[in-house]
Amino acid sequence: MSIPFGRLLLIAHLSRSYLVSADAFSSARATTFSLVIILLWCAVVFVGVAHHEFWRDEVILLTIAIKPDSVFGLFAEIRDAGHPLVWYLLLRFVHNIVQSPVALPITSMAVALGGVLVFVALSPFANWQKILFIFGVFPLYQYSVMPRNYGLAMPLLFLFAHYYRSRNNNPLILAALLFVLANTSAHACLIAAVLTLIWIVEYWLGERRKITLHLASFSIVAIGGVTALVTTLPPADTVVTNAVSSGIGLVETLIVGSSHLLRPAASFPEIWVGLPSFWMGFAFWGLVAGLLVRPTRSIGLILGALILALFFSLVTHSHIRHQGMLYLLIITLYWMTLAETGAVTTWAARFHRRVASIGLGALLIVHAFLGVHAIQGEITGKLSSVKDLAAYIKTSAPNAVLVPEPAYIMEAAPYYLDNEMFFVREKKYAKRAALTFHRLTHLSLEQLLQSAQELQLKREKPVLIVLGHINLQNRHNYEIEFPFAKVFTWSDNSLAYFNDHTEKVAEFTDSPGPEQFEVYRLRERTEPQ
Repeated sequence: MSIPFGRLLLIAHLSRSYLVSADAFSSARATTFSLVIILLWCAVVFVGVAHHEFWRDEVILLTIAIKPDSVFGLFAEIRDAGHPLVWYLLLRFVHNIVQSPVALPITSMAVALGGVLVFVALSPFANWQKILFIFGVFPLYQYSVMPRNYGLAMPLLFLFAHYYRSRNNNPLILAALLFVLANTSAHACLIAAVLTLIWIVEYWLGERRKITLHLASFSIVAIGGVTALVTTLPPADTVVTNAVSSGIGLVETLIVGSSHLLRPAASFPEIWVGLPSFWMGFAFWGLVAGLLVRPTRSIGLILGALILALFFSLVTHSHIRHQGMLYLLIITLYWMTLAETGAVTTWAARFHRRVASIGLGALLIVHAFLGVHAIQGEITGKLSSVKDLAAYIKTSAPNAVLVPEPAYIMEAAPYYLDNEMFFVREKKYAKRAALTFHRLTHLSLEQLLQSAQELQLKREKPVLIVLGHINLQNRHNYEIEFPFAKVFTWSDNSLAYFNDHTEKVAEFTDSPGPEQFEVYRLRERTEPQ
């Protein structure tokens, strides 16, 4: 049945009117369009989650959140985890309701949906830009399918941008949002500091009304930053960051900082999708220029890029989800500025609108392609073998005690399994590896086998050795150094002895990441040699 040409024209006109409008809920028809788009986003994210293999660095956050008997125990538990408190509190709250590891994806999807709803309903961008943004790689995948604390930045930053226009009347709302934001991740804490500086400078250059209330608001944000620092600053014996293990000097900081000042965009290749260095710089400085209508915010964007780049260089590694904090800062600053520019009467305002439409629009289009590609990768690919390993253990050895080496490769297992895990280096049952230097740094294959034999005699239960050191027989250096300051060693004789006393029952090595496994069963319950 064909659709009349006139009706097609009407549909095209209505669609065009909706796409160029900035109000997603201006009418019943616009509301229908917006709800359909949001439901489509939810469906795509759900498909991604259904195919997602949960990684160790995702699951350990839930493990930490639910381990203490009380909320107050979280303060000690997160000291070597590298993240502030808010995400753990949220996971713990949801887990108390559902009593299942699915609290992890439920929390992540709910937070991301909150960010999407705020963006679609309140942002001043055109609806076509809103659609591209929510189907971009960060809202669609990195901050939704990937259940990490970084997604919390979306609703908090977007609410901050929304309320910033009325900042003189409700500074406490902004302070509360930045307080919480600072306690979601170390990267978000840096972004919160940048936005606070912009807020302080623009307040000082403005009318400066309600000074007592504003001083109290700025103090609340400062307390939030201190709280984040105190709760996440790791002990001196941890290996969680390069900063603690190697130290950072002032001269090193100045040298690295000056190099980033010359090329601030170079530390964020994932945002610019691998463009050549010149074009990365062109895109970044173009976005900076687009904010010159509010010079403080141009400077804020540069400062945000610099301090994040320094953090990547001197403290911890950079991943797309970390780089996404700069992307969210860009969106936030443009939101704040679009909401305030009003009538376009100056060259700076006209240039700002062009960059917000064309330049930012082009970036949104590219990120939408990345988002679709990421979901496709979840459906067709396999990023970890832990789900397959868990399925094997459930059917073949549901009561077995697992002895993993290295221990951290099995930190995703608690999402799928209830089996006990014994960490030989720490000589205890646990669900996550301790990241301190006091644990056994050197472990041999002989020690691993002996501990497994002793454990089987003691517990009278099957014991499975789960090796993440793959294919030892074809390695000739007899030593493996791996993350968290650990070393594993073996010899030809010890490998032969190990093979005589164990049976390789399964292997899961068809994923590209580090979570690959060889599974060995002890042949007999004998006294350890």
